[in-house]
Amino acid sequence: MALLSKRGLNQEKINEVGTLLETAKTWTAPDSSWTVSRDQLEAARDEMWAWYQDWAKTARTVVPNKQLRIMMGISSPARPDSPESPDTPDTLEV
Repeated sequence: MALLSKRGLNQEKINEVGTLLETAKTWTAPDSSWTVSRDQLEAARDEMWAWYQDWAKTARTVVPNKQLRIMMGISSPARPDSPESPDTPDTLEV
């Protein structure tokens, strides 16, 4: 407990977390005033897709290891009928 106290965990913090937990237990979903129109939803989706495309393009440039790119979801494994890409290692290099 001394180490936790040294790192800032004291009775005040414990009480603060207890209060937050009680608040979370009684939380209810917001009313219908929080609804989003279809146009707003589509605009947000398009904006997010554009951001993802930009991020993926940057990541493909910065990350040379194809296995890592596959794990990140921005590259696909080589098709069985096509030759393996030379940058695809047999094992993951981290």
